[in-house]
Amino acid sequence: MKPAATSKEEILAAARKIVQQKGLAGVGMRSVAAEAGVAAGTLYHYFPDKDALLLAVTADIWSDIFDLDSLRREGDGFAAATEELFCHASGRMQAYPGFPALHGFALSSGGGPAKEGAARMHAFLGKVERHLWQALQKDAHVRSDAFGNGVDEQGFVAFVLDHLLLLLMLGSRDCSVLVAVIERVLY
Repeated sequence: MKPAATSKEEILAAARKIVQQKGLAGVGMRSVAAEAGVAAGTLYHYFPDKDALLLAVTADIWSDIFDLDSLRREGDGFAAATEELFCHASGRMQAYPGFPALHGFALSSGGGPAKEGAARMHAFLGKVERHLWQALQKDAHVRSDAFGNGVDEQGFVAFVLDHLLLLLMLGSRDCSVLVAVIERVLY
């Protein structure tokens, strides 16, 4: 018998494993408790209900998909950083079949748990956006006239992130058109 999960992180790891095997629909208080080797009541210590558990595991999965800490921090430029982020996330998404397409924007509107989910997603995407913003700021090859006439740096980074996410959610294996647009605007 495996030792019981005693932390929130171990419980979320058990929930991620279920999502990898059965999808998000397989996540329930009992199924996660069984996978984690704890009594179902133990989960309520960390998560007041199934919605809270689903929100937490969803945010945890997106964090795992992007895993910003494992990306290079070298100054290869904004286009290269965007391509690296896409390729990295695309590869990691394979561990969660169907998750991005089914989840995508499911928590982007509404009240209650959906509103909380939108807030968590917004906070997480802010981290991804800051990663891209930093890459843009470090890119010494950006033309001095790249921004202006209605295109500013923040808007451009938001545009790139939106399209990167869309490509990922649609299951695209290639971001070459997005990279080509970046290169035409910046260099």
